Amino acid sequence: MKSIHPNWFVETGAKKIFEENLSDYAGKKINFLQIGAFTGDASVWLLENILTNSKSTLTDVDSWTGYSGLEGFTWETAYDEYKDKLSSYSNKVSSIKMTSDQFFKQNKNMYDIIYIDGDHSGGSVLRDAVNAFDCLADNGLLIFDDYIFASGHQSIMCCPKYAIDSFINIHWFDLTKIYEGTQMWLKKVKVGSSCS
Repeated sequence: MKSIHPNWFVETGAKKIFEENLSDYAGKKINFLQIGAFTGDASVWLLENILTNSKSTLTDVDSWTGYSGLEGFTWETAYDEYKDKLSSYSNKVSSIKMTSDQFFKQNKNMYDIIYIDGDHSGGSVLRDAVNAFDCLADNGLLIFDDYIFASGHQSIMCCPKYAIDSFINIHWFDLTKIYEGTQMWLKKVKVGSSCS
């Protein structure tokens, strides 16, 4: 069955970046958190190529009530396609239908890799970054999609880059930059800093 939804994972080049930067993690025991799952294209790729260890897990968090103005589909149909694609992976995937704010308030787990691709507004991206950092294991990866999305927009609140850069500036001593382009990849080194 042909999808009526865009495959943003492929179309934005995210798949290629994942292939180049996650190959060393393939087959290892990984607890992976994804904020924003859409139709599950990234989820399926991760499960088939990286999270192949029997003890690896994927937690997908999405409200499936995204912004309006996208033509040709509804978020309800996107959620239906997601459930269809992920139905055979139910033993490794937790699909949580809520906002990331709601999720982080009740989350008690730690993750090895966190991929943030949810609400792209500056405030939401910054909250996701701060919340994700608190439940990211030392030496874990924090990945932001659409780093330069809407660059040049009149309002800095419409571009994730400004929020991500602010987060990096605050945690400068706790992070190592792994990749910068259309995405931003950071490693949590947790060496600590001093303001004295």
